[in-house]
Amino acid sequence: MKKYILRIDGVFLAVMGTVAARFDLVSYFTGKGPFGQAYYQNGIAIGGFEAHCLAVIAGLTLILRSKSSDAGFFNKVAAAIHTVLGISNLIWFKVFFETGTVPMGYATTIAHFTFVFLNIVAIYRTDKIYS
Repeated sequence: MKKYILRIDGVFLAVMGTVAARFDLVSYFTGKGPFGQAYYQNGIAIGGFEAHCLAVIAGLTLILRSKSSDAGFFNKVAAAIHTVLGISNLIWFKVFFETGTVPMGYATTIAHFTFVFLNIVAIYRTDKIYS
């Protein structure tokens, strides 16, 4: 179970991070896309772009490590990643209102906390089965 969750989690982070990073670049350079007005030629775009690129790296790491014998450790890492991302979304949820992306904000925040839950379940279920 833990390896399966890590793979799904990694794909989610890699795909969504890639899509969001592309939106960041399009918005910065052209003023189009979901963040167009906020990011157009605005250096503040670096924060979103870096965060989304780091999500891609984290996702690829989870995918690659999902096949390892220490996958349980990476379930803990994944839970920590999604806790930070989900809480960040809650703290700065105002940005979704400002950019007109509230549905995306709800979807991503719910997804982050769903992955926190799934990874915690995988950690404890695995520990009980193999202890």
